[in-house]
Amino acid sequence: MTPDDLPGFSRPRCHARTMFVVGASLGIVVGVVAGSIIAMRLGEEAVGVVRGWFDRMSGRDNRVNFELLLQ
Repeated sequence: MTPDDLPGFSRPRCHARTMFVVGASLGIVVGVVAGSIIAMRLGEEAVGVVRGWFDRMSGRDNRVNFELLLQ
């Protein structure tokens, strides 16, 4: 006997695609909220440091990053 066979007890049907969309949406919302809280707590200086680090690692400063070439 399964729980679905019991009277008055039914399990809602959930599709995999629906669960993926719900999980992705929840992850985006939590990420935006957590990022906003961290940015507010750290301040503008930390945001500038992170942007500079990202620009340096991505090569946006138009210089060859020899540290990355040595890896």
